Formats: sequence, C-alpha cells, structure tokens
Amino acid sequence: MTGPARENHRTTAFELFFDLVFVFAATRVTVLMAREHGVHGLVQGFLLLALLWWTWEAFTWLGNQARADDGVVRGGMAVASAAVFVVALTVPEAWRDTPGGLDGPLVLVGAYVLVRALYLAVRFAVDGAAAEAGTAAGDDEGARRRLGLSLATLLAVVPLLVAGALLGGWAQTVLFAGALAVDRAGTHLAARHGGLRVGDA
Repeated sequence: MTGPARENHRTTAFELFFDLVFVFAATRVTVLMAREHGVHGLVQGFLLLALLWWTWEAFTWLGNQARADDGVVRGGMAVASAAVFVVALTVPEAWRDTPGGLDGPLVLVGAYVLVRALYLAVRFAVDGAAAEAGTAAGDDEGARRRLGLSLATLLAVVPLLVAGALLGGWAQTVLFAGALAVDRAGTHLAARHGGLRVGDA
C-alpha cells in the first residue's frame, strides 16, 4: 500500500509539484486581494489563504508519516492536487459568481471538501497499514478517535460552507470564517483526544 516515511527520506519531485499547485493558488488569491480596496475584500482574501494553508498543512503532516511518492498516499495527493487547481481557477469567482457556467463559490466549496475528504481517506488507509505492521502510529485507539472526530468536524463544516456559497456577501464571509474556525478547533480536539500533540495533527 505505502511505506512509512523515514528520517533520511528526502522531498521528491512529486511532493514539490504538489506544493507548487498550492503556490499557484496562493498567487491567485494575492492578485484578487491586490484588486480589492476595502476591508471586506482583504478579509475574503485572508480566508481563502487560510483555507489553502489548512489543506496544505494536513497533507504535509501526512507526508511526514508515510511516503508520499508511492501507494495510496500518492494517489490521494494526485487527486487533491487536481482539486486544489480547481480551487485556484475559481478564486476570481469565489465571492461573486459571474454569469454563465458553474457557480464559482459552490465549485470552490466542492473542491475544498473533496480535498479534506481525500485527506481523511488517505489517513485512514495509512493508519490501517501502520496498525497491521504493528508500528506505534497505528497500534492504539487514538487513531480511530482522531479519524472519528475529524470526520465529525468535516460533516459540521460542510453545511456552513454550502450555506455561505449560496448566500454570498457578508453572510458568506462570516460562514466561511466560522467553518474554518470549526475545522481548526475540531482538529485540535482530535489531536488532544487521539494521543497526539496539537502541533502534530
């Protein structure tokens, strides 16, 4: 399935490509912020950057637990890269959809939720493989508690994001901020009750 990351494991070209997709998305956000001249626009930009940071951080942590260049981790990260690229493409319409085509805010939400769901699925597979191998990462109840809390958090976040995308304006801003706060708090709880240090989640 996939092997554990070792201390002498170096960053691969695949991981660098994964990072570059996030860099591209972040540059799109900074361009959007440069065009805004009000507080609301800046807040929206910072929320998009926080969304990108949160997804990148999760996969970076995962890459430190298992090799990112083979097995299920590689597959999950490849699909996540495509989803983040979609997020980058929707940045100009993240808050105000233009006529024609798909609804920009909803596409962004769908891509973000897909990335978060992929992370949980890959982490479940990695923890299962670690448990079978009898390693410290997978031989306790903590892994199941972490995944359960993380899944519950994602299920709580999705309605907030969808509602925000449908309402638009300041309502979208407030609901997106609330969703990110719930996501962050849920991860901290998952780390604390799952036997990890908060910084490791």
